[in-house]
Amino acid sequence: MLTKDGSRRRTPGGIFFQLVKERTTPQERQRLFLRPIAQKKHAQPQAPTWDEVQAIVTTLPQGEATVTLTLVGRPEAQAVQTRPTYVAFRLQGKEPSSLPKGLPPVPGQTPITWLVVIDLRQWKRVQGSLEAHADDKLMITGHPVVTSDGTHVLLAQSCTSMMQQREKKQAQQQRQAETTA
Repeated sequence: MLTKDGSRRRTPGGIFFQLVKERTTPQERQRLFLRPIAQKKHAQPQAPTWDEVQAIVTTLPQGEATVTLTLVGRPEAQAVQTRPTYVAFRLQGKEPSSLPKGLPPVPGQTPITWLVVIDLRQWKRVQGSLEAHADDKLMITGHPVVTSDGTHVLLAQSCTSMMQQREKKQAQQQRQAETTA
C-alpha cells in the first residue's frame, strides 16, 4: 500500500492505521484519533519572523543570566598560536542543520568567526587526541565576549575532545558492567 502522495510504500503499522481510518465511522475515528479542539478549527501557528522576535525585545523586562557558549569544531593544526600561558585559534560557525518548529528561521548573515582562547594546561590535555585522530573534534565551553572592534572571542572554561568523551563513557560503562556482574 502506497502513502497518500504515492512516493513510498507504507510500513506495516502505517497500513494498519490507514485501514482503521478507512473502516471506522467518523464517530469512532474521533474517539480513536483524538485531536485537541484548537487543532481542528485553527491551522497550526506559524513560526515568528525575525521582525516579530525583535519587536518583543522592547516589551520584555530584563532578567539576569550567566552566559556560556559551547563550540564544537577542529582548528587547523598550523593555525594554533601557542603563547606562554594559552593557545589561540579561530573557528568559523555554521548554520544549524535544523531548529525546533516554533522558532524563526536563521536570518541570512555571514557566519561568525570565533577567536578561541584556551589555557595551555587544558590544551595539552586535548592536543594529543587531535594529533592522533584526524576526525576528532573539540568541545569548548566558555564565556563569550564581543570586543569593541566586533571580534567574537570565546574564553574557554573547559575543553575536551569528542574521542576523549567517548573513551571516558565507554570506561564508565565497562566499570558499571563489571560491578553488576
